[in-house]
Amino acid sequence: MTLDKSAGGSATLGSMCHIVGESTKGPRGHSNLTLQERNSYSNLILLCNHHHNIIDTDVKKYSVETLHKIKSDHELWVEESLASSKPDPDTLVYSDLIDTISTSLQLGSWNWFVDGAVRELIHHSIYDARGTLNAKLLSAVWPRRKVELRNAIKEVINGFDDYVTHFGLHCQLRPDGYLGPDTSWKSSGWNPNYDEDASKEDLWAKKGFWLLCRFTYRLNEFSDAVRKHFNPLFFRTRGYFLILDHLGVHSGGRPTMFRPTKELLARMQTRVKKAEREFRTKARRGEFAVVPRPMNIK
Repeated sequence: MTLDKSAGGSATLGSMCHIVGESTKGPRGHSNLTLQERNSYSNLILLCNHHHNIIDTDVKKYSVETLHKIKSDHELWVEESLASSKPDPDTLVYSDLIDTISTSLQLGSWNWFVDGAVRELIHHSIYDARGTLNAKLLSAVWPRRKVELRNAIKEVINGFDDYVTHFGLHCQLRPDGYLGPDTSWKSSGWNPNYDEDASKEDLWAKKGFWLLCRFTYRLNEFSDAVRKHFNPLFFRTRGYFLILDHLGVHSGGRPTMFRPTKELLARMQTRVKKAEREFRTKARRGEFAVVPRPMNIK
């Protein structure tokens, strides 16, 4: 952004800055975003040169999440300023809820999130968003208008809560800031229930993948409702949120990407319920193998 001076040329007033660095070596550059995604509108913020230097110097204070919040707050302020001097309360409530969901779930970095999630890895910053979103859900003074949008907001928050609550049943925090499967059952020496614990983890992963897909489906329903009732440009250029399984963890080793549908979710739920019944039956009958104690372990 430049100001054209009548005498002396132009002066730079501001510039578009990257939230996630344009390069992996740049400030906040560690991300799975592609170069196109790094240069898209959702990853850019307009700042003066002074503050551009500040955010790139103090990246700990000005994290990706913080900059997204600053951008959302400013866009809301601009919207309110350009609208009526008496802002509509329902608009403000919906705007706050939509912004909170977008920033807390880091939707601009969806590919980074889902790439880990399909491998049973969730960064703590995403996992911890559950508290923020549930607080919003419980404290909101819900508008009576735009019922479809209101229900979509509730559904996506509840879907995320179901997913991370299940994930929390069998996870541990790793040194890199991610939560992953709890491996204590197979890393603490002799475990006579190794067979049962392995089956339990496999069932946990299968149910977790179904809940991830269901959350993704609800996220797309939420996005459609936002575009229909509130902001037609909401992630319009990005499009729908997909499940990206580059390593084929859940597809027999074949790289896969897909958009969850109701029909697919119903089939997945049926398989999960069947696996749960089989696990309970096998446990009740004592059919899991018991690993004998090695001679060298007392």
